[in-house]
Amino acid sequence: MAEKRRSPLDRAISLLPVDAVVRQVDVQRIVDRIDMNELLERVDLDQLLDRVDLDKLLDRIDIERLLAKIDVNALVDRIDVSRIVGRIDVNDVLSEVDIDSVLERVNVEHLIERTELGGILVRSTTGIAERGLDFVRAQGVGLDQLLNRWVDRILRRDSSEAPSGPPLLVNAAEKGLQP
Repeated sequence: MAEKRRSPLDRAISLLPVDAVVRQVDVQRIVDRIDMNELLERVDLDQLLDRVDLDKLLDRIDIERLLAKIDVNALVDRIDVSRIVGRIDVNDVLSEVDIDSVLERVNVEHLIERTELGGILVRSTTGIAERGLDFVRAQGVGLDQLLNRWVDRILRRDSSEAPSGPPLLVNAAEKGLQP
């Protein structure tokens, strides 16, 4: 088989002591001469980011280590709780309540025993319906109280300092007046 013919340039390069020349290069001196700001200005960040495989990058992140560095208290301090609570539509929440399902869980006999209105409730179906609705309303009040406790906890407020009601009603009750 015939040996491949090399060009004169290939023959000249093969005669040069490349390893010896490379050993003579002062890499640090070359790096010191580079203006990093000018070099970074030439980098097209959009093109560079297009080449980044986000899945591979995220696979390399140690989530546990990252979470350990998060200051939860500082994060909570940055949360605008009023804005979050303002986005909650209680009517929408209550519209999601399945009243039939709630009423199925009502133990009517127990309810009659507790209220001592057995005779009236037996004769009046509207009384049962009203109690069922009161139960649903109580659930709404319970949800409201739960949200208030949650907001107080996030805002680190002492719930015992909250007023017992609207100012006009509280003042009227303190004076012994009917609202």
